[in-house]
Amino acid sequence: MIRNKLLDRKKIIESRASLVINSNTSTKTFFNFSYKKYQFYFGIYIPCSFKEHSNNPYTPLLCTIPSPFIMSNDRCACITHQQALARNHFYKNIKPKDDKPSRHMTEEFINDKSSHANLLYHRWLSGQPKHNYSKRTGISYISSIHARDNKSIVNLGNKFMYRKVLSNFQRIFSPNPHTQQKQEKRFVRSCRHVFNKMRLPPGRPAQNSDYLAIARKYRFIFLKNQYVKNSIRHLSYKKVFTEPNPEDYPFLVPFYATSQRIENRTWKNINSLKKHINQPTRLTISTDPSNPIAPYNPIPNMFIPEKYHDIIPKDPIYVNDQFIIPGSREWFTYMHNLEKSIREQEEIDFYARVDREVEEGFKQAAEEKAARWAQEKIIHQELLEKKKEKEIKEAMYHGTTIKYLKARQERIKTLTNTTNNFHNYFLDYLKRKKTMENTGLFIFRMGGFHF
Repeated sequence: MIRNKLLDRKKIIESRASLVINSNTSTKTFFNFSYKKYQFYFGIYIPCSFKEHSNNPYTPLLCTIPSPFIMSNDRCACITHQQALARNHFYKNIKPKDDKPSRHMTEEFINDKSSHANLLYHRWLSGQPKHNYSKRTGISYISSIHARDNKSIVNLGNKFMYRKVLSNFQRIFSPNPHTQQKQEKRFVRSCRHVFNKMRLPPGRPAQNSDYLAIARKYRFIFLKNQYVKNSIRHLSYKKVFTEPNPEDYPFLVPFYATSQRIENRTWKNINSLKKHINQPTRLTISTDPSNPIAPYNPIPNMFIPEKYHDIIPKDPIYVNDQFIIPGSREWFTYMHNLEKSIREQEEIDFYARVDREVEEGFKQAAEEKAARWAQEKIIHQELLEKKKEKEIKEAMYHGTTIKYLKARQERIKTLTNTTNNFHNYFLDYLKRKKTMENTGLFIFRMGGFHF
């Protein structure tokens, strides 16, 4: 295996060194791998070949230190001469400049704040949402631009002109199982990164409101019926609690007023269009009654599997900024992925609910056990207190303290036993004396005389 790796590395090095291109891309001259706690490095020896400057005649003219990489046109350098290689032998200004204009900009577009503010204004005025899809995490959502209304600016004092709203969250996985598994892991990792920032009181589990609150704080969308609103902070009104003056701004502002004479709300632009650059041409909508526009029908007039009936979106479907016609092959593919993601989400919710119930059961059992231990501890403490009170009373009865109560009790017991033993012995002695007197065997000893 190592021999094959070295031969492959040799071919790669020869291929890179023989290239004649103005590129600074490099290729390693070695490879490494680990086995248990050991790290191994194997490589092809490529000398540095930079000229050495030394007064010592025994110093070689060319540097023989191995080079860790090699570049096109047979360029290489060791760690000592890498700075000289970068200074003298690297190609400069080799990245081609992209002079193609953006599809959203005209040739006369001026890249400044006013131009971008006008683009944002026209995007808000058109009301066209932007569909976003992430192939990395397999999620899709819609972002739209909303403007602050009259009440929000004049009465509430909100100074930001626009805010971006994220909605219509969907999970659309790749048909490739391997890619789908990676997308699932990345999405779960993103959720965990946000939800781990919750700070809950000790002993209280996280609820749905806690997840929504932390997601709203960090502008994170993860549910279908969730809305995330984020203010666009680089465009704001100069004054709050008053109607904005359009002459104070060098770009179009989205402020609108309400006429008191007309019941319907009239939307009108306050700023003048003469002070601004050329704006993008706006699409004209035909209002000819002879050619009416058919309303959007989300349910096609054809056979649809029953499992799709309750999940058909009411709004038009866009994938990669392309409209999906209901009933087409792309529409059925979209519905299949949508139904599959919903079913998988239901399974995930079911297992999460089961895990949560099991965890709650274990937690309840642990709480009951802790409560039982606490009750037993309280009872034991009460018994100890009663015993201590009894000992205090008994010590007071004996005229001492708890410290010397045991010694006092032992002394009383010893004296009592000694007295009882003496009493029993004396009774026996008197009885034997009386018996001896009656039989005449009693000997009275006094002064050494016997009677």
